[in-house]
Amino acid sequence: MRSCNKLWKDHKAKTKDKYYTKHEEDPDILLKVPKRVLPDQWEELVSYWRTTDAKLIATRNSKNREWRGPDHRTGRTHFSQIRHEMNANGENTDKMSVFIKTRDENDPDVKAVVEEFNQNLAEIPESLQTTEVRNKIFHDVLGEDGHGYCKTYGAGVPRSAVYGQSSRSSHASSSSNHNEITRQVREATQEIEQRLSNEIEKRLSSEIEQRLTREIEQRFAGEMERMLNEKLMAHLGRMGAQMALFQTYGGTNQTEQVLNDFQDGDQGFSPLPTHSPQLDGQDGHEKVCLVSYTIPKHDVAEGIVVSKDPLVKVDGKPLGSDFWKVLVKKAKIPNASLERPRKKFRTVGEAVGCAVAWRSCDVFDEE
Repeated sequence: MRSCNKLWKDHKAKTKDKYYTKHEEDPDILLKVPKRVLPDQWEELVSYWRTTDAKLIATRNSKNREWRGPDHRTGRTHFSQIRHEMNANGENTDKMSVFIKTRDENDPDVKAVVEEFNQNLAEIPESLQTTEVRNKIFHDVLGEDGHGYCKTYGAGVPRSAVYGQSSRSSHASSSSNHNEITRQVREATQEIEQRLSNEIEKRLSSEIEQRLTREIEQRFAGEMERMLNEKLMAHLGRMGAQMALFQTYGGTNQTEQVLNDFQDGDQGFSPLPTHSPQLDGQDGHEKVCLVSYTIPKHDVAEGIVVSKDPLVKVDGKPLGSDFWKVLVKKAKIPNASLERPRKKFRTVGEAVGCAVAWRSCDVFDEE
């Protein structure tokens, strides 16, 4: 009787689809009576299908049909036979395994169902992926069983044979285990989260310690290198100044006095006598003319080049690539301003006998 009922429902559905749904707007639809249907019955059917209640039922049934998922491809082979063969071959017979076995795996709808099932299953620890859990996920994806029908068991199999006499829904067989499974999943999840938290905290502490160690080493290494470079440049500047003074003053007592007043190439020289017998007519040092930085240009002083190293400092400031350190010997225009004034003087006249920073393009050899 169950099979006859299904055949009768299929016959009505095909008749409606072929003769009514496709010609619903046809004004002569009552004249197009299908074969095996009496004209009076056809008129009653059309009148019923046009009612609001019938349309609501049709819409609901259509949605329910879509919820059943893709059709199987087993033909006349019963699901019980397929399950028997799967058992004989050692395959799992949970509902999703049977579903995949009886469908076309290349069907896009089948692929979508399997993908959603696998995504939900991946959230469960592998040790807890029992048949009951897999069946529950299956029903979460495809919905509960219909009235008198158990998914993946085929027609003619009563619900009581699958779920027992007291079952009321497709989840009843696993309801007794559901709470236990939920508890186990929760405990396993908490344990995993705790282990991950401890591991992350341990790794972060180690990484922070290593990073701080590297930063401290790099910072102190850079600071030590900078201090050594400053000392080296100062020493080289002092040696250059000493050589220039020896070339200018020779081995006189005045040389020793000037050297004592020279400090790290930064404080300059103590003022020298404007007219010194040792200053004029000496050879072997780089005598230069110092030209003003303002326009028009004028020869404002005579001097000696002490250093061309851009790292050498004057008043704590490096020369840079555009300036040289020179010793002012004689002021030709005493009130001429210095382009880079020093702490104690701002004019050429005040800088006589001292080292100053002078723009290299304004320094010329004496002719």
